[in-house]
Amino acid sequence: MPRLAILTTDEIKAFDKPPKFTKVQREKYFHINEKLSALLKTLRDSTYTLCITLQWGYFRASGRFFLIKDFHLGDVKYVCDKLNIPYNFTYLTAYQNKRKTIHRHQRAILKAMNFRPFDETTKAWLENQLASLVAKQMQPREIIY
Repeated sequence: MPRLAILTTDEIKAFDKPPKFTKVQREKYFHINEKLSALLKTLRDSTYTLCITLQWGYFRASGRFFLIKDFHLGDVKYVCDKLNIPYNFTYLTAYQNKRKTIHRHQRAILKAMNFRPFDETTKAWLENQLASLVAKQMQPREIIY
C-alpha cells in the first residue's frame, strides 16, 4: 500500500528548514531578553554564544531546532553584528560537529523557555492528541501545521 502524500517535496524541504525572517522578525526573534541573556552569560566561547542565539531565535519562531548547516546567512550575519562577533563561517562548521554540545545547548534552551524535551511521556500525549484530531476527521495537512 502506498504512503499517503501529505506534503509535496518542496513543502517538506521548507518544513525542515529554519523560517525565513524579515528585518522586523529578526529583531523580534533574536532579541536578547533576560532568559537568553542569563544563558549567554554562562558561555565563554563566542561560537557558542552565536549558535545558541540563532537556535534560540529559530526555536522561538517555530518550536523546533534545526541543523546548523541550514541556518540562513542573513540571520547569522545579523546575530554576529548584534553580539559584536566578527562573522566567520568556520564558527558554524566547527560547532556543527559538536553533537553533545549542541544537544546540551538545546536542553538549556528548552529549560530556559520552560519546555520539556520530547520523551516517552510526551510521545504518548502526542499520540493521544493526534488520535483525537483524526477522530474529528481533521485534514492531515492541517494536523502537521
